[in-house]
Amino acid sequence: MSEFHTGDAEAADLYDIVAQRILAEHAPPDLRHLVVLLPNYHVAKNLVQRLAACSGATALLLPQLTTFTDWVQSVPLTQGVVSDSARLASLYQALRKQGWFEQADLWALARELLILIDELTRQHVFLPQDESAFQAQLEQAYQARKNSALQFEARVVHELWHAMSSNGGLDAASAYQQRLATLAAQASAPLYVLLTSDLSTPETRFLQAYAERAPVRVFDLRVLAAGEVAARTLDPTHPLTTYDFQLISPFSLPTA
Repeated sequence: MSEFHTGDAEAADLYDIVAQRILAEHAPPDLRHLVVLLPNYHVAKNLVQRLAACSGATALLLPQLTTFTDWVQSVPLTQGVVSDSARLASLYQALRKQGWFEQADLWALARELLILIDELTRQHVFLPQDESAFQAQLEQAYQARKNSALQFEARVVHELWHAMSSNGGLDAASAYQQRLATLAAQASAPLYVLLTSDLSTPETRFLQAYAERAPVRVFDLRVLAAGEVAARTLDPTHPLTTYDFQLISPFSLPTA
């Protein structure tokens, strides 16, 4: 994640925009029904100060201020999470059992496979039962990793992924996505999102799903710091494209 810095005056201007927008849509002093997703807790102080100043309330009841990481951690899982070290050992054992790469460094192969499987998971590629259906998905992933020293056949990845999945439990990436899906399915609170870096694919899809059930508004602080207002509303008809304020040079969040 890239660092994001502003001076005191710039910060006041940024958070004035965010605070005024929130207060224009939700009358103070009680904002407890709102959720504000922060890029980190360093920005919370500035936002709280501007909300208090702009509201004029003597006692302001703040919205829920949290981050993606902390919010998803509040969601219980139906399965346990398997550590990467355990997953790596499982792949190593599967490689030994299959005997496909007898002369290779199996630990290095297992690490490369684990990276690839996690990449597929983050891109919302799920493991089909049919090997041929998996082939096209794997080819697309290889395009993103064309400089990789290792190129595995779809059959190898498919069988090893199945072998690892049969042990039960969730990997960290799948657990994160499952928790995001639960939050989106339970969406009811208006959601305000402050960004200082690009969203991941699961996070973008989460906002799209959340916006089908409750209002979502996104502020890219990088663009605000450059002097352009980038607050936008997401809705199921025009996800990630409906602007509250039209930018001089449009930019968009990643959608793939």
